[in-house]
Amino acid sequence: MTFKMTINQQEREIIQTIRQFSPQPRSLLDVGCGEGKVIKYCQENLKIDVIGVDQHAENVEKLIGKGIKAKVGDARELPFSNEQFDWVIIANVLHHIPNANKALNECLRVAKFGVIASELWYDRSIKSQQYGHELDSWCKSLHQALGFYHRRYLNSGEIIALIQKINIASIDVHYGLSLMETTIDYWLNDQKTYLEQLPENHVLLWELENLKAKFKNKPLCEPGWLQVILKKAT
Repeated sequence: MTFKMTINQQEREIIQTIRQFSPQPRSLLDVGCGEGKVIKYCQENLKIDVIGVDQHAENVEKLIGKGIKAKVGDARELPFSNEQFDWVIIANVLHHIPNANKALNECLRVAKFGVIASELWYDRSIKSQQYGHELDSWCKSLHQALGFYHRRYLNSGEIIALIQKINIASIDVHYGLSLMETTIDYWLNDQKTYLEQLPENHVLLWELENLKAKFKNKPLCEPGWLQVILKKAT
């Protein structure tokens, strides 16, 4: 199996999971699809009927321009009927939503067979992963200071605990570790727009300087991933 370089490790694993389903899904919904790389691959290579939902109209317009069906929508109120799709994906979305239980249960409602819920994950027993976790936590504090809801990534138990009034036949949990090194400058480049909005005397800037000193000449690693496959009872 080959992938374009733009598909990251987490997306590869989601695609691999979909490829292993038997029978192969005929329809697939990606909630919070962003750039839609997973559904684009599934449409072009697996011939699955796909659609993406995202709250950002710009993402939706770009996908439609690429020939992929997409809608602007809220993960907590999906504009679809019960069991309309064989499988539903929700990746890196739940930690952005205050009432994440509504989003996950909406995904389960519109799924016939089940949901793939995926979040990023750090193995904090490894120092380079712990450093990455600390920097990631600082970035989330930055976003929260500017009024965005951005909590830490949900673990598998927290994802499972969100399920309400849905009969689940089985739950599979998979973890993947990344030891790909990165740099604090690479991280901060993605935060440039947010950093520019902070006042010069904000405590987060002081904390950032402390982190820079702490991580100097030390390896930082990108996060791994976790995947929770929720199979509905039929």
